[in-house]
Amino acid sequence: MGSGSNRNPLGGFYTQEWDEEAELVAGIKVLHNTNNKRANDLPAYSNTSSMYFKRNEKGEIVQLRIYDKHNRAAYDIDINPERAHDTHGKTIMPAGVTHIHEWKINKKGELVRGKTPRHLKPDEIKQLDSILKQANANVRYK
Repeated sequence: MGSGSNRNPLGGFYTQEWDEEAELVAGIKVLHNTNNKRANDLPAYSNTSSMYFKRNEKGEIVQLRIYDKHNRAAYDIDINPERAHDTHGKTIMPAGVTHIHEWKINKKGELVRGKTPRHLKPDEIKQLDSILKQANANVRYK
């Protein structure tokens, strides 16, 4: 697995920047970055899975990244983040609430993570609740 910057247009990656844990969580690979510059990141592109988890420094699962049919990051589900999201001095997402950030292609053609989080929709909760609770039993949606 590699980042968008080392993605080979013919398929695959020029270098590997992530290692996977031996055991799966809820049937999903848990990755950690081997590149110290982005030690707490997941790949923007995937050739091997439609979802990956990552852990924080305490060993807790804190994020699920979901990829689209083109192997690009589509959604980040931040699981019980320790900090709130604030915009212009107003809290738009309290700390501890599991939420989604959507990935988009910007005007420069770059794949970027959206800065504004949103709550999971009822159908997303229904689809993902079991997976998220296996990864982190303290999942909160509100």
